[in-house]
Amino acid sequence: MDDLRKLALEAVRIAKRRAPGGCEVLYSRTDAATRTTDANPKSWSEASLQVRLFDGKGGVGLATGGYEGGQDVAALVDRAAAAMGPAPEGDTRPSPRLDVVERGLGIDDPRLPMLDEAARAEVLEWNLEGLAGTEGLRVGRFEYTEARTQRAYASSRDFELSEGSTVFSLRGTVSSTSAPALSLTDCLRSRNFAEVGSKPLGVELGRRVLAMGKPAALPRGPTLVVLEQRAVGALLPKLLAAFSLEAMQSGQSFLAGHIGRRVGNTPLHVIDDALRPGGLATRRFDSRGISALPITLLKEGVVAGWYQGTVASARSDSRSSGHEHPDGSLWMGNLICRAGTRSRNMLFPDMGEFVVIDDVLDTSGVDVATGRLLAKVRVSVWSGNRCVGYAGERTLDTTIEALFMGVQHLCNDQERHGIVDTPTWIVDGPWFSA
Repeated sequence: MDDLRKLALEAVRIAKRRAPGGCEVLYSRTDAATRTTDANPKSWSEASLQVRLFDGKGGVGLATGGYEGGQDVAALVDRAAAAMGPAPEGDTRPSPRLDVVERGLGIDDPRLPMLDEAARAEVLEWNLEGLAGTEGLRVGRFEYTEARTQRAYASSRDFELSEGSTVFSLRGTVSSTSAPALSLTDCLRSRNFAEVGSKPLGVELGRRVLAMGKPAALPRGPTLVVLEQRAVGALLPKLLAAFSLEAMQSGQSFLAGHIGRRVGNTPLHVIDDALRPGGLATRRFDSRGISALPITLLKEGVVAGWYQGTVASARSDSRSSGHEHPDGSLWMGNLICRAGTRSRNMLFPDMGEFVVIDDVLDTSGVDVATGRLLAKVRVSVWSGNRCVGYAGERTLDTTIEALFMGVQHLCNDQERHGIVDTPTWIVDGPWFSA
């Protein structure tokens, strides 16, 4: 980590000569290793250095380059100077110095340096053993990956930050021997090796594939729709991009003019917390050296908060919320959807026949500018607490607001899927197109 900080500080020293209005530098390096069931282990590294120069007259120059030992930092500074042009509104000087959380984030697993090849191989072997001898299943490729990312930020305001973080992942594929089209691929990701090494991803995939083997037709008319936690985890980040204040102000969000208005039903309460211990989106600081503020995006269905980058914060003379990627795009924190008080076992028996969205396969049809929601999903049919059968792949055809307003119940079974902590959703209203 000291090497990263030294490099960032050296880049600032060089950049100051070309930047009368100040400068910022962000260095990131990731070292990763992969082991699979069908190939030899491999490892790789990638690094990047971003330099942002301010000329003190309303201009900014930005340059980003891959960085491996020996690259000329001065040449990257020259590129940033050559790219000098009018700055986005208000973004004319380095970010202010703000307090940043020092510890307790739980994102850098200290066990990583102690892992050996036997421990890594055991993750794969254990998952394959869990599927061995299960009739009706074909085991596909399983892949274990570990990565450690180090980031260092420095600016001409004599401000420097650094951070290390780990991500462990296990991806696997399981299919049906009788119907190869019935195939599932899923990925388990965590900041900690112990979680990836102890959860039976293979067994879970096998159970879900076998459940898909009994076909069922969709009900003749709309019913209640249940979103499994993993479905919410895949869908919610795409929908909440609408809460960018820049997008609202530019007309690129359907929420323009909706601050303080109801767009969801009362049970829906969602918070973004980039400081949540152990979360996949947890971080000390964003690409501009700013620690993320916790944001209540939806308060009992009402738009209560929003993401605010450097441009929007300059317009309102306030601080950025700390959610910017190096390219200026929205960098969400951990999304927490508040759970309800009743279990699925309590709620399902009174729902008659209904449809469950088991997985979200494609969200390219989500348009936060218009609020349109088209998503390819995998669904099953239930009656009470019993799964009737698998109804195949469908297109969820609705709007973001209709989905939010349709939330009738949130169960008490909150789970973490990706950057989302969520319970099961029970929704009335949205339905499917062919």
